[in-house]
Amino acid sequence: MLSSELAPGEQGAWLNSRGTGSGVVDLVSDSKAASGFRARRIALPPFVTAKLRELYSRSHLAKGCPDLVIWRAGAVRLVEVKCPHWDAPSIEQARFMRTAAKLGVATQVVEWEFADGTA
Repeated sequence: MLSSELAPGEQGAWLNSRGTGSGVVDLVSDSKAASGFRARRIALPPFVTAKLRELYSRSHLAKGCPDLVIWRAGAVRLVEVKCPHWDAPSIEQARFMRTAAKLGVATQVVEWEFADGTA
């Protein structure tokens, strides 16, 4: 999903509830892991971390950042990924995205489902 959302020149990560300092960018094979894979994490650029901390502070939330954080040359945008049949942004996610939009950070909700129509 992350790669399909990146425009030329952009980078991004999936936050998966680990704070504002790092994000997942790939799954790699790992025979020692129960699933056979492990997440490859990267440190987020300082300007991205600073923006996320500002958004949490201004929204008065401890959680709620969208799934994908995407950046390029000082700009940040946020993408929440949901299944259209049973999923919707939480109250915290909606509030976080409203705060982000007020501060000029682009936000978007993307709906997905598998090619065979299953969720």
